[in-house]
Amino acid sequence: MKIYKLLLLLALLLCAAPSWAASLTITLTPQTLPAFPGQVLTFNGTIASDFAVTVDLNAISVNLGSGFLVDVTPFFLGPITLSPNTVTANFPLFTVEVANPFINPSGLYSGTISILGGAEVNNVYDPGVFNLLGFATFSVDVLDPASSAVPEPATWQLALAAGAPLYLFHKRRSGAGMGRGRDDHR
Repeated sequence: MKIYKLLLLLALLLCAAPSWAASLTITLTPQTLPAFPGQVLTFNGTIASDFAVTVDLNAISVNLGSGFLVDVTPFFLGPITLSPNTVTANFPLFTVEVANPFINPSGLYSGTISILGGAEVNNVYDPGVFNLLGFATFSVDVLDPASSAVPEPATWQLALAAGAPLYLFHKRRSGAGMGRGRDDHR
């Protein structure tokens, strides 16, 4: 009989919806971004909380290989307290700068983002708590600078501006020569 009471007590405790069982869902849009060396990428996303209490977001941790400079400042400009069971608007979470020159080979590099913080209980929160609340992955697709052989629009405009007079001069000269040739055959 004691075992049944113990199991009933355990079941009641589990049904009390402990805050540690909830989590944050981080959705990056898009999850993979392409970049050439020297470019800065901004990763945007939403954060959904399934906590039944208010959640404070205390820190963000972004891990990515060498050759990248990560800035998490944008995260702290967004919402840092989430009401129970809410989803944030899409906002900048962090930026990644691909070092120039990029010392690693071009390709796909995967990283992780973790959000740390804690839940308020009875409107009381210990700001020193840094529990892992949510986790997501992302990728940076570093493109080979040599593959960017497509000229920029300004280059096309310059080429057309310089080439048009040459074309007209050549066409006029060719046309004049043909006219003389016809006259000579009469």
